[in-house]
Amino acid sequence: MSNELLAALYVKNGKSLGIEFEHGQIKPLAYGASTDMGNVSRVLPSIHPEYSLNIPSGPHTTEFRDVARTESAHETTLLHAKALSMTAIDVFSDPSLVLKMKEEFKQQLKSETE
Repeated sequence: MSNELLAALYVKNGKSLGIEFEHGQIKPLAYGASTDMGNVSRVLPSIHPEYSLNIPSGPHTTEFRDVARTESAHETTLLHAKALSMTAIDVFSDPSLVLKMKEEFKQQLKSETE
């Protein structure tokens, strides 16, 4: 469960760094893999942004390992880490954002039980 306000902040910060997002936003996960982040998202407002290193075979392969150790992959990773860090600064700097994120979270949980 992704917090839309938090995701929008991340996208705004990413775009300011030159990151291009498919459909202008964090894309919904299209596969059924489970993550610990899925558990966290049921307890507090959160996002699970992903980015691509343009590896057709996907993670957990030797091809991924080889590409992930390149300078280009490191630059891409640092760029996304900066966007996340900027998002954290936004949240820590504006208490009203936290309140809005919590309210959205409550509404998401409520809509799932109705």
